[in-house]
Amino acid sequence: MGLLTGRRLWSRPFVPPCPPGSDPVASDVWLWVHDGHLISLDASGRLEVARSFDGADILWSRSMPKRQWHIVRARGPYVIAADNGLQQVDVFRLADGQQIGQCRFSQPEAAADRINLLLFDDVICGPVSNTEVAAFELAAPGTERWRAALNGRLSQIFKPAPDLTAIADYAGQVEIRESSTGKSRGRFTASDCEEGAVDGALIDGVLYLIGYFERP
Repeated sequence: MGLLTGRRLWSRPFVPPCPPGSDPVASDVWLWVHDGHLISLDASGRLEVARSFDGADILWSRSMPKRQWHIVRARGPYVIAADNGLQQVDVFRLADGQQIGQCRFSQPEAAADRINLLLFDDVICGPVSNTEVAAFELAAPGTERWRAALNGRLSQIFKPAPDLTAIADYAGQVEIRESSTGKSRGRFTASDCEEGAVDGALIDGVLYLIGYFERP
């Protein structure tokens, strides 16, 4: 739809890969807009890229049924497709759909305990064990750029700032690292998040955290 005119610019059929019993309304895991492109993933597992202004004209399409993709994202010149368990990620070139490679992560079995994958300009970060996080290069997805570990079991990772990775464990520890280099910007214990921090933001030098603690 045109924002100024309200006129329909284009349309095409689309069936999302929605698991049984799930509500696809308002979910963005199968659709992503980036740099003038619309990236989509349909129920047949087909990854498609089109121009945002003419989404009916598909620039390229890829299908790898064994992967069981469920999530699409894009950053810079890259498109990524990940499975529902956030364990395997395939990386493609936005311009022409060429597959660059893949990387694997290690996730808890329970969906509620899964750790985020963080996409930056040149790396993607995620869990490689229950205590470690690694960053893989998007230009060479099998290449590990850096790795970090905490003493306790990972509770979550998140972006407190656009260029930073926060790593939190269930012991209340939080470490901040530069996403590109892995350089530590500080490690501390958040006493009010003794069951693990799950999100936060670094604003004017102050780190604000969202987390859990056990009530007495």
